[in-house]
Amino acid sequence: MRCPWCELDNKSESKFCAGCGAALVIACPSCGASNGARDRFCGGCGITLAVIDDSAMIVIPAGEFWMGADHAHDSYSLTPPRRVHLDAYQIDKYPVTNARWKRFIDAGGYAERRWWSREGWRWKEDLAVVQPRHWNEPEYDDPEQPVVGVSWWEAEAFCRSVGKRLPTEAEWEKAARGCDGREYPWGDRWELNEVGVWNRLAERLPRVGSNRAVMSPYGFSDVGLVCEWVADSFEGQGRVLRSHQLPLDRPNYWPKDRYPNYAKELYPKDLQNGLRTTKRYWAPPGDNSDIGFRCAGGLSHAGGS
Repeated sequence: MRCPWCELDNKSESKFCAGCGAALVIACPSCGASNGARDRFCGGCGITLAVIDDSAMIVIPAGEFWMGADHAHDSYSLTPPRRVHLDAYQIDKYPVTNARWKRFIDAGGYAERRWWSREGWRWKEDLAVVQPRHWNEPEYDDPEQPVVGVSWWEAEAFCRSVGKRLPTEAEWEKAARGCDGREYPWGDRWELNEVGVWNRLAERLPRVGSNRAVMSPYGFSDVGLVCEWVADSFEGQGRVLRSHQLPLDRPNYWPKDRYPNYAKELYPKDLQNGLRTTKRYWAPPGDNSDIGFRCAGGLSHAGGS
């Protein structure tokens, strides 16, 4: 039996994948019928087995694009640029929101073993994790804000619960910059007035899709709003992160006595750094600080509009 997540061939009687530890067979909670791990509906009684997610996805056509930076902006930059070919795929237009994550919680996402890898389930159980780190905190509680404070394991489980997956680093970058190697989603020129409503320091993380100025040629939105997990590992140390969270006006982040001119002098530089389409770094998969993500999938994942 082939694992739908890591594609390892397992023995026909296996219930869990010997490679990634994911469930291979699902027993319907209503009628008891056995179903495949990616089946969205029970083959016996027809009830829904997966979390319904109708979020907007955009189609990225097959073809080559320029990946990587002309020069290193930091020690994690991927240089020099290289041509990379990708098959066609779909990717979320926006980062996953609190509203979407709530559906995962309501569907018992933290108790459903079948959506978690072996390592992810162990991490969740050892730390008794039942929600994102910043869940219900006042600064992050708007339903249309991006969910933040999720580990790589949680992001992976969410994607599996909706029949999708985390995007690869290459898929994320192509969606963010198009095929011409532009440095920012809108082009190569950097000016503070190019970033729309983000040109001033804000106290709260904005809602997804609220800044139409920061959008790629494919309609990929919100680069620079939140740092995002992708599927790739980073030199055996952890998992790759793309983009960067929008700097916020918080006294504990930027004390006035130490950063009296942060808003005018340092904020534009931090913002510019986070909006680069090549911005990348890494974190351990269990890191659940200020990190979000979005989902990807093949062309069979219809998504909303």
